[in-house]
Amino acid sequence: MIPASPRLRGGLSGGNLMTGDLILGIVIVAIAILFYSQTLGIKPAPIGLSSADFPRLITVVLMILGGLLILLSLLKIKRAKGGEKKRKIVEKGTLWRFIVLFVMFVLYIAFVDDLGFILTTIPFLFVALSLFSLKNIKNLIQNVIISVVVTLAIYFVFHKIFQVILPTFSL
Repeated sequence: MIPASPRLRGGLSGGNLMTGDLILGIVIVAIAILFYSQTLGIKPAPIGLSSADFPRLITVVLMILGGLLILLSLLKIKRAKGGEKKRKIVEKGTLWRFIVLFVMFVLYIAFVDDLGFILTTIPFLFVALSLFSLKNIKNLIQNVIISVVVTLAIYFVFHKIFQVILPTFSL
């Protein structure tokens, strides 16, 4: 029997996943605090809910979930015995995936106004999904289908239902 790779087993050897969870939890809490502080400048509504209430609710939920992730990762690290003396925070391949994703995000922002929402979102989602999934033909076909369906669904909801003007392709 062939043993499953660490990626398929749901963890990384030597506690890399635990320290990664800790760092991710800290980043989530920090971003949530930053976003919450941005809502403090929104004027409250005279009656009922203001436009700041929903973002505040979401950021509080993010803070709670980020804190929970920090707590759970600290408990896992405490329970882990022995292991590697030198623990990597992030695997080399994962770091490159995030760098490629960041570059794609910058390119997406740069070209979305000229090429339009649909023509830029489909390849962006495809690359993002493909970076973090197993590489086989079935998954690539699924990634194409998911990219197209999600993009068209977002376009329909925002453009047709909410009547938000999204960038369109123009020559």
